[in-house]
Order: sequence, then C-alpha cells, then structure tokens
Amino acid sequence: MPTPRRKTPTKPSLTKKIGKTLGLTTRRKKSSTKSKKSTASMMNNPYYKEFEHIKKEVKKAYDKLERDLKNHADPKVLQNDNNRLFLLLGECHYIARQCWSKMNANKRK
Repeated sequence: MPTPRRKTPTKPSLTKKIGKTLGLTTRRKKSSTKSKKSTASMMNNPYYKEFEHIKKEVKKAYDKLERDLKNHADPKVLQNDNNRLFLLLGECHYIARQCWSKMNANKRK
C-alpha cells in the first residue's frame, strides 16, 4: 500500500519560507514616470472636467443617502436617494469611458 502524501505546511513560518522560494513575496511597484504632457492633456480634456464634476455630485448623493439611512427616513425618500445615486454612477461610468477612449486616441496619433 502506498504511503500517503504529506500535506502542505500550515505553520506561518514555513509558508513564508515557501512563498519566498517561489518568488511570491510582495514587491513595491516602481513609480512610473508619467510625462507632464499626458497629464496636461488629460486636464484639458472636457470629459475629464465633467468626470470630476460628476464625481463630486456622486459624493454628495452618497452622503445624503447615508445621512437619511442613519436618520431612519421614509422608504420613499431612501428610494429616491438610491435612484439618484445610481443615475449619477451610470453617468460617471459613461464619462470615464469617454475620457479614457479620447486619451488613448490621442496617444495613437
């Protein structure tokens, strides 16, 4: 009858040693060197400005919903707050996609 295989070690010290030998240690990412030109072009992008504006509106809507939840507001009010928040999040998602597609199109030129 064959001998059963040993299970993997469960002690933290042994798993750390195994992780290091396999190269599974966490390493810091080197900071990427972004050019000032790409950052400036992003700031001039009208979609980026709109994205920042909608991001502030989302923050306000979320704070309002959170405040109403703490104050045990009427369910109708909570539903309206929730709908407003999801509408803004949808707009923010759309604008973010437009912004990144414009930036990628500029990089290809």
